[in-house]
Amino acid sequence: MVLLLLIVAIFGGWVLYKYPEVVVVLFFTLTIADMNFTFGGFPINVRALIGLAIFARTLVSMKDFKGAAFLHSSVMFIPVFIIYSLLTTEFNDIMTFEYIKTNALSFITTFVAYHYYFNRRTDLLKIAIILSGLICFADLVFTYIDVGEFPVERVYQAMLGIEAELDETGRRMETINHGFYGCITGMAFVIILNDYLNKDLWNRFLLALLPIYGLGIVLSTSRSAILSIIVMAAFLIIRNSIKERNTGKLIRTVVIGAGIVIGVLATFAWLSSVFDLKTEFLDYVTLRLVDEPIAVMRKHLGLNYNAGSLEALDWREEASNDAFGAYLSLTFVEQLFGIGYWGFVIRDLGHTNLPPHNGPLTILIEFGLVGLVAYVIFSWSLIRNNLRLNDKFPSMVVALLFLYIYCFGQNHQLVESITYVFLATIAAENDFLRKKVSSIMLTMRERIAQLKPQ
Repeated sequence: MVLLLLIVAIFGGWVLYKYPEVVVVLFFTLTIADMNFTFGGFPINVRALIGLAIFARTLVSMKDFKGAAFLHSSVMFIPVFIIYSLLTTEFNDIMTFEYIKTNALSFITTFVAYHYYFNRRTDLLKIAIILSGLICFADLVFTYIDVGEFPVERVYQAMLGIEAELDETGRRMETINHGFYGCITGMAFVIILNDYLNKDLWNRFLLALLPIYGLGIVLSTSRSAILSIIVMAAFLIIRNSIKERNTGKLIRTVVIGAGIVIGVLATFAWLSSVFDLKTEFLDYVTLRLVDEPIAVMRKHLGLNYNAGSLEALDWREEASNDAFGAYLSLTFVEQLFGIGYWGFVIRDLGHTNLPPHNGPLTILIEFGLVGLVAYVIFSWSLIRNNLRLNDKFPSMVVALLFLYIYCFGQNHQLVESITYVFLATIAAENDFLRKKVSSIMLTMRERIAQLKPQ
């Protein structure tokens, strides 16, 4: 075991030195797909170890390192926000060492994402998203075939022999909600779709991944991911057809979309039959994807509905209303600056020992009105500037918007590495494009000056 670890360390060090981009893609993939583990009794987990390694590699390589660009960029909002969140949490006396480690890794993720885009102008993050989507899809298929029920059983954990955590009844605990896997596959879907519409697709073979990612969303039973993909796909297709005035491409895209939907449903039915999935599991999938959304819709339209079909969707609406009521009951200082990370659950403000299941509302409660307003202004300015500087609708903005829509039914993802990596990349692209424009303008002025008579 020691010899194997030594060989892995030597090989990893060589790859880190010669091909750091490979390590960056690995780090981003582990971050987006939320894969992590320890080995050999090592006190630090793999994701943190790789993050520290690539961070150190960047700092040591001073010929590539342009720290001034990072320090003067708008991306500095993220480290400032991280410090603010730590101070708020500490002020409310609920700080944990785990939260400090998480934020330290978030800073490293932000720095690496900014540096490798600004200095190398490569699509490393896009590659990581596509790989993460395939990993999450494989996890879902493995769960359906091997277990036949949620929570999701991850392939890498099964391969490494990592035992699942069990609750007091002996059942596997859900460490990551199964909706997360739909989020990642959905994000990969809209990025490939956007590149296809923008005519920036590396290879048309990537279109073959769309049905796979679409099936991943269905298998995850995530209503948030389904809503996000419907909104983003419709927006991108309509926007592109209006911009290009290409009716033929619009019809072709719609036909491809319809084919993907039919193919996904047919494949799901085939999987159910071939692998003889548990009846109760299929009933659960049908409840989440069909019965429950219909019941909620009929309820809001004032029509008769099956109360037995109301589960998470109806509960989340009620939980959000209760959480906002709890926010209004806080003191003025707490409303302004928040009650710290996980403070909502620690104080049991929802009387369920569960978070609000609403991303923006979670920020409002835990980091206050100051934190939410600052976060919204920063995000809006980044996206607006990125759209102004790009001729085409940028893929990273597409991924971020998808994530924002998804997080309206989630919790802390907006203030974690998975979101920071997109914000940092967009900030880096903005700075890169501004630098490029400035360089062109300077060259033009120099040429004009040379043409003037002395």
